[in-house]
Amino acid sequence: MNYSNADNGYDSKGVYDNKKNSDSPMSVQSAAYENGGTSNTSATYKSDTTSRNKAYLKLVYEQYKKYKLSNKKLDFDDMIIYCHKCLSRNQRELEYWQGVFDYVCVDEFQDTGLLQADIIYMVADTKKNVCVVGDDDQSIYGFRGASGTVFMDFMKRFPDAKKIILGTNYRSLPYIIKGADKVVSNNQVRIKKDMKAYRSGDGRIHIREAATQGRQADMVISLINDYIKNGGELNDIAVLYRVKKEASVLVSSLETIGMPFFTRDMVDDIHLGMCYKDMLAYYRLSRGIPESGDLQRIINRPKRYLKSNLIRGCEFDRNKIYEACTKNASRQECLRINDTVNDMFLDFRTLSKIDNPTQFINYIYSNMNYEESLYEYAEYVGLDSEDMLNQSEMMKKESLKLDNMKEWYSYIVDKEYRQRVDKNKGLYLSTFHGAKGLEWKKVIIISANERITPYAYMGKVDDYEEERRLFYVAMTRAKDELDILYIEGSGNARQRSRFIEELIV
Repeated sequence: MNYSNADNGYDSKGVYDNKKNSDSPMSVQSAAYENGGTSNTSATYKSDTTSRNKAYLKLVYEQYKKYKLSNKKLDFDDMIIYCHKCLSRNQRELEYWQGVFDYVCVDEFQDTGLLQADIIYMVADTKKNVCVVGDDDQSIYGFRGASGTVFMDFMKRFPDAKKIILGTNYRSLPYIIKGADKVVSNNQVRIKKDMKAYRSGDGRIHIREAATQGRQADMVISLINDYIKNGGELNDIAVLYRVKKEASVLVSSLETIGMPFFTRDMVDDIHLGMCYKDMLAYYRLSRGIPESGDLQRIINRPKRYLKSNLIRGCEFDRNKIYEACTKNASRQECLRINDTVNDMFLDFRTLSKIDNPTQFINYIYSNMNYEESLYEYAEYVGLDSEDMLNQSEMMKKESLKLDNMKEWYSYIVDKEYRQRVDKNKGLYLSTFHGAKGLEWKKVIIISANERITPYAYMGKVDDYEEERRLFYVAMTRAKDELDILYIEGSGNARQRSRFIEELIV
């Protein structure tokens, strides 16, 4: 068949229209969702991203299409689109394939997109010989086109189809099944089920509160140690999270104590955060070994009201910094700048004499009012102040274990995650999506807070029902024990997740 790349979009009949949706790529959007994007279907990708990001994404996608055309390549989305076109526009072709398959059976039907489902319906339409298997409560791939209503749509398409509910859960103990069902039953669009446990016993669900990300990490480690002391194995435990950034502090804590773990996620290294970089810059400046950009980086953290562009490329010298900052300044402003630069160098002199890492950090945070200006800066530039809190807490915690500043500096500079590649040993860390289809005796869900689960992308939750199904999937990974942790009184004053409220009602 001759595929034309010039016509690779939905038309008015439901086929992708590239002219109407030139900024709505089907493949690129999957990557956009990897760290917690929207749950829009491929055909309605127009999200709340900025105009600049949309324009950039459109440019990338146009180049991507040109690459496919020039190299005569199709991606998976193209295969679906062209297959749908072929069958919907060519009756002879459709009749041929209807004759090829005596029976059509589809597993994991809840992960089926609308175009995929339509292909199935067309092929099975004459013989009505189709069987679909799946769990609509586990439909969690809306971001790549799956529809949460696909089972209901199937029953409308084939009203005489026989519905068989497999109501026995062979994995989890009764209490876990009841709790998960209590949550997902709040969804309005679903097939009602009465799930029963095959296994006997109760199972346990514990809801726990932590004050900060650091305390949450400590709590996770404590729960793991208790489980192992009682005869459990580390391999039987998983820590699950909605988005991978929620694992950063935990990963750092696990590395610090040497607890084996592995993950398929590329968890962000907290040591690459702004607070760590600021402290490294202060260390180098106070020791007289500045690197390019160090001075400009910290010149207004804390606030000194000095123009950073004026000191770009300036040597780390009191007089030269003063001269650079007072160009075209009034006499009164020159006096203020003189006092400010003097105070700054007095602080550097004090820091140069501090060799204890904890005292060094506390002096900057407290005596120099770094902490106060940090949150003001985060709010001004739109950063998450809770991320700043997590970095600060972890940095202070790590400093207690190091004897001197040279050791501290080497530790931070050399620190990197050695994420375990041995798939048979250690604690398993995963996003909710990555855990689908897996199971553990003990599961710990972390950061069960509003704006995390359900996930708020650009301040908006696209689909509460899919988010609830995703939480249900996370809960039902547990065979025997389930711990759900949330953070109370965090930097953004997050509330615990509505899914916890639904569980405890």
